[in-house]
Amino acid sequence: MELFSVKQIIALLLYGIVSIILVVLNKRILTGDFGYPLITTWIQQICGLICYVFAYLLTSSLIPKYNVFSKPGFNLKYIKVCLPMSISCIAFISLSNTCLKYVPVSSYAIARSLTLLFNVIFSVLLLKQSISKICIIACLIVMTGFTIGSYDSQALNIYGIMTGALSSIFQSIYIVQIKKVTPALNNAEFLTYWYNVLITSFFAFIFIYIFSENKAFNELLLMSPFQIINTICPIVLSGILNFIFGLITYWCIQVTSPIAYNLTGYVKSGLQSLIGVITNGETLSFITLLSLSMTIGGSAMYTFARLSENDQKQDHIIKNSTSFKKLFSEEITPINDSCKINNGNPNECLVNPKNIK
Repeated sequence: MELFSVKQIIALLLYGIVSIILVVLNKRILTGDFGYPLITTWIQQICGLICYVFAYLLTSSLIPKYNVFSKPGFNLKYIKVCLPMSISCIAFISLSNTCLKYVPVSSYAIARSLTLLFNVIFSVLLLKQSISKICIIACLIVMTGFTIGSYDSQALNIYGIMTGALSSIFQSIYIVQIKKVTPALNNAEFLTYWYNVLITSFFAFIFIYIFSENKAFNELLLMSPFQIINTICPIVLSGILNFIFGLITYWCIQVTSPIAYNLTGYVKSGLQSLIGVITNGETLSFITLLSLSMTIGGSAMYTFARLSENDQKQDHIIKNSTSFKKLFSEEITPINDSCKINNGNPNECLVNPKNIK
């Protein structure tokens, strides 16, 4: 397997770079004068809708024969199918942005580390998947790292811990739902994306009023045109980058191996913490470093264990398939040898029972 082809290196580099830029940019937005997580989430989803339509029109006119993006539509059947997935998605994104507002960039990976644990739990409960002992140990290491990090008040506060944990829960539900919804939409990933962002845009707007962030609209009305542009442009940029990041993630999954993709995520988490220290002047205590090491290390351990299990299953399937073909060949040979042409018709054969083992 070519783990280091030019295409794969570019895909993984873009994945890591854009992901870190998004976290840093969102942190600046949410800790600025216009720090409204739900408003930010809603604008990002609207940008996703606009970017998708633009990308569809562009690819349809330039390379129509490839059908890169599914045609945007409004099918009530698809909306009903996607509804549970989209609700968990908007909850996960909103809580993730809220978490980022209250925790340092250097500790954000710790606050969100429980995604792995909840992903395993919901995969077992909803998808009926089995889990090995080594994977359970890896999850316990991650959970221990999260618990240790929670004791460092400079790294995580109670609000960051709660929103980070809840965000991890809804992200895990979202990941499980994607696996169930995409086949219902003819395995069209981009069609799934379209209906997901369509529904999340609606619910994000509803959440703005439920959680009283609608006062932000009054603040915008009191701003000068220059202030509005200065406030909205970074959020729009983050929305565009979110759309691009989604495409890069899809590309990474297509052209790289699972181990390369996941390890890039772990390296990205470490670099993200380092960048938080450099750009924001954040400090990393021994407890935070230990927590980061355990959460990232436990996640890497889980990834290697699952990949090893999948390889063993694949080898077992191939071995059984080979044995079946050999057995089938041995059983069918006597029958073939005993066939005789009947009345000049090669489609009919007389089988001599004595020749069959």
